[in-house]
Amino acid sequence: MPMMLKHSAKSVLRSPLKSVLFVLLLSAAILFVSLGSSMLYSADRMLQQADEQFTTTISLKYGGLHDENGAWADQAFQETLAQLDFEGMVNHPAVMAVDTERDIFAYAGDDTEIIQKASPFAYVNIFTFAPRYFDDDDTWVIMSHESIFGDEVGELILVKVNPLTKNGDQIPDFESGHEYFGAALITYVNNKRVATFIKASDSDEPFTGHPGFRAGSHRHH
Repeated sequence: MPMMLKHSAKSVLRSPLKSVLFVLLLSAAILFVSLGSSMLYSADRMLQQADEQFTTTISLKYGGLHDENGAWADQAFQETLAQLDFEGMVNHPAVMAVDTERDIFAYAGDDTEIIQKASPFAYVNIFTFAPRYFDDDDTWVIMSHESIFGDEVGELILVKVNPLTKNGDQIPDFESGHEYFGAALITYVNNKRVATFIKASDSDEPFTGHPGFRAGSHRHH
């Protein structure tokens, strides 16, 4: 044994560069093995934690329709549906919960007329306001006070007034110092709100359903 150690020592001393390279390679191999083992352990641990916290969800959807009227008119779908063992899947011990969703589709032929109804009040706003000043194009700019209906006009918003009502009538001049109550269609021109009035009156006067525009002149602030 001493002779072998002595011989090994002499060999190392005769080729120190090779010995250093061997030690470096051996150290690198040990380092990579340690890192790989650590990463494998970390990955296994992360998978265990994910398995404890998350549930796998499976969605079943039939995609082989051959009938334009939908799944329930498709004979192939009905045959496939009859062969599925839903009870076996639902009652399987690995299944924690089942939620059934159904989508309804309709097919309209070429001769079918579809009437799309939109709310007539989609852009209508009802609010109180007071006249502020004439704009450069000789149209009124008003200041909103209280918003009663609609989302386009809030409180203390400057709104430009269309000189014509929704019926095409010329609006009368507002009087400074008066508060008015009106219903108007709100549109946007150059990022500015423009009110096309349907009906308006002085706040002291009754707001009736009669179409038109009325500017009262009985109350001053």
